[in-house]
Amino acid sequence: MPDEPDETGLPPGHVPMGRPARQKPAPRRPISLWWKVGGYVVLLAATVGTIVYLGQPEDPRSSAQGTAELVATALNEGDVSAFQSYVCNTSALESASASIDLRTRSVTTVSDVTEENDNRATASLWSRRVPSDLRITLLLYNRNGSWCVLDVG
Repeated sequence: MPDEPDETGLPPGHVPMGRPARQKPAPRRPISLWWKVGGYVVLLAATVGTIVYLGQPEDPRSSAQGTAELVATALNEGDVSAFQSYVCNTSALESASASIDLRTRSVTTVSDVTEENDNRATASLWSRRVPSDLRITLLLYNRNGSWCVLDVG
């Protein structure tokens, strides 16, 4: 049988090379139930936090129109403390007290807000009162992204 041809077509004495045998991977340990529950809790908290953050309304004081509407609401309700919170300085409060009876309820609406340069805006309010109607002009000022009443005319 020495004359038999090699079936693989390799020269005599050649050692065939093959891929190295792969070791069987170690079986994976399952993730602990506590880690799964903890992951779901973190995912749920992040989802709820995102929804709450995105669902918050914008601060009305971030625009001149919103601040003018807050002032009109305070005048409608006769809420002096709310009106004071929208005022930048006390001189505006004194001029407002001179021209408007802050304690009298009225129907006040914002008729126009004109944005101007240098962080200033002018708002026109119209107030219906029993003796006579009243036009109120507010000079608004943007201080650090929040609008306030600088002067009342």
